[in-house]
Amino acid sequence: MGELEAEVDPGSLGDDGPGPGGGSGGGDEGGEAAERDVGHGILLRCGVGVIVSIRPQGLVGHRLGRGSRTAPPAVVAYSRRCRRPAEARCHDDGGMDATPQFRVDLYRGTAHDYDRYRVPYPSALIADLARRAALSGTGRLLDLACGPGRVTFALAEHFADVVAIDQEEEAIRYAAAVAGERGASHITWRSGRAEDADLEGPFELVTVGDAFHRLDRPRVAARAAQWLQTAGHIALLSTSMPWQGSAPWQEAAMELVVHWMELTGSLRNIPANLADTVAESPHLAVLAGAGLEVVGTYEFTAPHRWTLDGLIGFAHSTSILSRAALGDHAEAFERDLRDRLLAVRPDGDFEDSVHFAYDLAVKR
Repeated sequence: MGELEAEVDPGSLGDDGPGPGGGSGGGDEGGEAAERDVGHGILLRCGVGVIVSIRPQGLVGHRLGRGSRTAPPAVVAYSRRCRRPAEARCHDDGGMDATPQFRVDLYRGTAHDYDRYRVPYPSALIADLARRAALSGTGRLLDLACGPGRVTFALAEHFADVVAIDQEEEAIRYAAAVAGERGASHITWRSGRAEDADLEGPFELVTVGDAFHRLDRPRVAARAAQWLQTAGHIALLSTSMPWQGSAPWQEAAMELVVHWMELTGSLRNIPANLADTVAESPHLAVLAGAGLEVVGTYEFTAPHRWTLDGLIGFAHSTSILSRAALGDHAEAFERDLRDRLLAVRPDGDFEDSVHFAYDLAVKR
């Protein structure tokens, strides 16, 4: 289904671990970050190569080589016309807080859409992770910021015991309700913040799927190092967005996303300092700073054909285009999406190549 495309040589990191320009050297950029004006808007996507910064002069995009370690998980699209979000905390000296602050209710009402419309992680990725982490089949998994269980269910069969935690109670209730029918009765579902979780280890593997950027990364990394058994691993998984790409329908979808973010003000759901924070302290650098040894970054692709209903459902699974974020505009958004995309693809067939990646580190 998916295939391994690139991996990062840990030896290329040097003694100080991954830095903002680190990476595998793949792609035209050779792993180095290059700034370019992204114009109208672009996806803040990190596992497969683009992050976006909001600067006084507008948006600046950093294009990264394939397999680059400077990339965080995917979040959102920005426009030059969007205003600076107000939620990021400021220091008295005018500088931004090092830890981006997200509202705790951003995914309210998204559990069903998230479970149904997010593309599953490829079986090849799951098998590759199981092999690299040397999963025994008798160990314990801890899935942090689990949502409705996208990572949890994908990996559950490789463990004798699983603990999954998320601060969104609705997501936990949803996941617990469907666990039985999916043959996953050995999962314990807990509501709460990963940063504050009172958990008893050890765990063979700790995972975070498309969410590490929303956590207090240094704190979670340090706690993961405590929870892990010796030779246990932590994996940070990420996935691309459907409107990331150069196909005409994807460009139309990006225009749509930008328009509705501007109209509803949902850009405020994303802290202003997010991209800069992750660029300055990439995920693997944070893990290394917690005393974990970097293993690598591994990327996969899988073909996927979207329908209009699928794209609408995916949009509603995000923090920027959820029904809660759109409010009274939800029906108008759906009509607009159908009209714009059918104008580009009247057959309603939207072909995509979904990119997946995971960063891996181990406790020695």
